[in-house]
Amino acid sequence: MIRPILISAALVASTAALADKAVDQAMERKVAANFGKCVVKLDPVSAKKAVLSDLESAEINKDHKKLLDPRCLPSTVGSGIRLQMDDLSLKAAIAQTLIYRDLQNSQFSDFTRAPPLTHRQPYPLKTINDKTGLPLSEKSIKSQQEAIARKTLAYTLSRFGECVVRTDPASARNVVFAPIGTTEEMAAIKAMAPVLSSCIAKGENVAFTRLSIRNTLGVNYYRLANAMPGGTQ
Repeated sequence: MIRPILISAALVASTAALADKAVDQAMERKVAANFGKCVVKLDPVSAKKAVLSDLESAEINKDHKKLLDPRCLPSTVGSGIRLQMDDLSLKAAIAQTLIYRDLQNSQFSDFTRAPPLTHRQPYPLKTINDKTGLPLSEKSIKSQQEAIARKTLAYTLSRFGECVVRTDPASARNVVFAPIGTTEEMAAIKAMAPVLSSCIAKGENVAFTRLSIRNTLGVNYYRLANAMPGGTQ
């Protein structure tokens, strides 16, 4: 029986926390990258669908279980370390492998011929039980509100990624092809600072991390490349 990967946050140590946070993050990114390579190899068709259709973890767990295959985890996971990824992190790990595989020889200077991408929006808040017609508990409503907040941030980040990639495809390519976690990656992201700022809507109070920027650029770059006439075939 395939046990799905926990979908929530990041790579964590269940024993003593690593003293050096940078080392911890580097390990997280290395494990995630290797996981992406492995699941793409196991099920390349589902891997591509997960990214291009912007699937959520529940859909992946239901219909594309190989993309959550524990055999793609290092031996340390489950005995001291466990992997936890949110929807974007999972799809970004897959997208990064697909980008290296499919787009090494592709150059895009303009994505205007690619139609607008769809981005998963939060579900509306429910206060009434659909089956019983009775009011939901405060606990249930609070849980929904927390989920909506997470989904809203994910939606904002996803749209932000599309905007950045469309605005400057060449610089976005520099980011997604930079070796993960390197000074080259950071330099490529810093070079995009004006574009990043321009894609944050007036009044939006958001703070994206280096990792979240890399993740959303990777997913949106691959989706837009495939949305172009001819796609990646």
